[in-house]
Amino acid sequence: MRLTDLATRLVAVGLMAAAIGQPASGIGLFDACDSDCDTAFCDNGICDISSCDVEACDGIATSRIRRGPVPGMFGDGGLLIPGANILTGGLQLIFQNHAYKVAENNSALPQDRIGFNFNAMQDVFNGQSDGRVDDDIYEYRLFGEKTFLDGRFSVDLMVPFYTTSTLEYDPLDAVTNGPGTEGSFGDLAFGFKALLHESCTSACSLGLRIEAPTGDEIVSPRSLNVFYRSFDDDVWHFTPYVASLWTPSERTFIQSFLSYRFTSSSIKEVEQPLSIREQSYFMADVSIGYWLYRNRCGSCLTGLAPMLELHYTGAWDEESASSQNVGLRNTVTNLIYGKSDRLNLTVGTTAFFGSRCSAGVAIAAPLRSNETSPLGGATIDSDRAYDWALLTQLTYYFGR
Repeated sequence: MRLTDLATRLVAVGLMAAAIGQPASGIGLFDACDSDCDTAFCDNGICDISSCDVEACDGIATSRIRRGPVPGMFGDGGLLIPGANILTGGLQLIFQNHAYKVAENNSALPQDRIGFNFNAMQDVFNGQSDGRVDDDIYEYRLFGEKTFLDGRFSVDLMVPFYTTSTLEYDPLDAVTNGPGTEGSFGDLAFGFKALLHESCTSACSLGLRIEAPTGDEIVSPRSLNVFYRSFDDDVWHFTPYVASLWTPSERTFIQSFLSYRFTSSSIKEVEQPLSIREQSYFMADVSIGYWLYRNRCGSCLTGLAPMLELHYTGAWDEESASSQNVGLRNTVTNLIYGKSDRLNLTVGTTAFFGSRCSAGVAIAAPLRSNETSPLGGATIDSDRAYDWALLTQLTYYFGR
């Protein structure tokens, strides 16, 4: 391992450990310990906690952590996982698959909200093994979250649409131009979040994200299925996670997520008794934000908070393929991405309008590089899913 790689990992792990290890807390946009503090400090929109009755925050109804929405983490553009493809020799097409990262527009606090996330990822590898083809890939995700049990528990639902790899492709065009891109429906995701700890200035939660196999599948032309393969993807994915939110000062907030994504079963190839099990992924995400401006008494712009985020994603096992007749096989996607080790940096700003709406925009960029050419053709970087990405979020908070 190169010294620079080791230093980068140590810094990333240190930052994430510091965020996870602190007692989680959150200061919302309209925080205050009680109504008296709201009145006294409404002129500048900031509550001086030293002047408030901190003991009043022990009750759920007066806890300042519930007095306003908390900015969601931007994430780093979702998780791009190339679609499984068996290595049988000759030209191999590589398709991009999309997966959820639980940190995207999420927080440790259960909240009543609906919203929309848009990710534009630039120059994503979307070609074939003998020649590099880069396309721009887009993610559109609608989401909603609803709280129960006095705000201690919530359920959420994500509905995705993508401009991504063409899964029912033209084989002749794909030879030179890759599979190309088209609009498609993705895998529905849903889950829950439950508070493990809460105080006037702290919160920590445990959650689970489940992805159902509702997206399109790779389908080859039937006349050419000797060379191009189709897959029956009925695999469910599960991502348990722990999230924290900590406020070391009146204006600063730190959020973090630790998660592990694994599969329920294997993808089946239609033409022959072959099964492929995808990798499992460990993900660690940390974000630090600072309120440049807050005025909970305003009616237009009520808050502005820039955020700096670090996102690590690692494949902790390899993609495996097995056949009744042949036994264990290797895959193109495993040769390239079997041990991916991604570290991305995200910089953005979230603005709040009134007491219910927020909008954010951010840029994400990879910090690591690991070029490989497993089949002697195209050079592919397993640690860079894209060159850079534009991330945007719109959120509406209800039930307040």
